Amino acid sequence: NARYDTTRTTGGGSNTGDYDRDGYNSAGYDRYGYSHQGTYNARYDTTRTTNSGYNPSDYGRDGYNSAGYDRYGYNRQGTYSARYDMKNVDSNTREEITVRVGNRVMRYSGNERPYRIGSTIMVAAEATARQVNIGVTKDRNNDTITMELDGDVLILEQDSKTYRLNDRRGTLPQKVEVRNGVIFVPMEAFNILRRSGVYN
Repeated sequence: NARYDTTRTTGGGSNTGDYDRDGYNSAGYDRYGYSHQGTYNARYDTTRTTNSGYNPSDYGRDGYNSAGYDRYGYNRQGTYSARYDMKNVDSNTREEITVRVGNRVMRYSGNERPYRIGSTIMVAAEATARQVNIGVTKDRNNDTITMELDGDVLILEQDSKTYRLNDRRGTLPQKVEVRNGVIFVPMEAFNILRRSGVYN
């Protein structure tokens, strides 16, 4: 079935199945049909399984379904849609994630609740930092988040995986993102700053 052949070349001349190291094909779209700018094009969505263009329960390795939403109903831009929130389909599918720092269980409410993207746990930066006495400042002009602990300074960039700890640079497993006004970072960001001790 040519529909599922990810190696075929489309009439437009681009190959929908050859992806670079960043996961984008020669037309600039990933296998889920999203461009670098986050624009969706069904033509490049290799995961579509219904005529309506999505399979609500088929999630890729990045944690998003073929419509671009995760199991909690959020898309890559952080917009919520109840249609794709699996708790509205089956309340037993909603994963409750417990985050601990040392022996202490972190508490979250409402939009601050942790979620998973693939194998990465995303936690609310400010709510988590507040509970473990880590200073957090936001620079809206540069879209950066700075966390400080015991003289160490960790700088994160919104919509980016890159970080800087003092003079050392590195890469996080997922991008820092904002959902409903809450900044979420991979749990690894706290591991980096605390040198361990944060786990789920």
